[in-house]
Amino acid sequence: MDKKKALEEKIRFQVECEKTAHLTVQRLLDNPVTEDFLIDSGRLIKPEHYDDVIEERAISHQCGYPVCPNSLANNFCSNECYNASNYYKSQLSTSPLWMRKNQKIPTLMLLSKPEARYV
Repeated sequence: MDKKKALEEKIRFQVECEKTAHLTVQRLLDNPVTEDFLIDSGRLIKPEHYDDVIEERAISHQCGYPVCPNSLANNFCSNECYNASNYYKSQLSTSPLWMRKNQKIPTLMLLSKPEARYV
């Protein structure tokens, strides 16, 4: 494979990774998403993408923590959701999405929640 084709393939892969991240962000705007989906999404997005999720959910008057179905006036409906969201974000990889293809991404963890939190 010549250098031009290799470069084109690399660029196509980078664009595809960004498209996947964009679609993932859109799905995280649904209210609510499952914990499994949020955990799985961590390998497809970066902290900057997650910041977009929080901001867009707040614009829609939804709690910024994607697994929470509550509406709100601020970014989060409770300190628990704020802390859970920050804990999740702190585990997201900052490496470029296209460089993760051969990396082992650790399984993300969510903070446990009281059953009554999501009413």
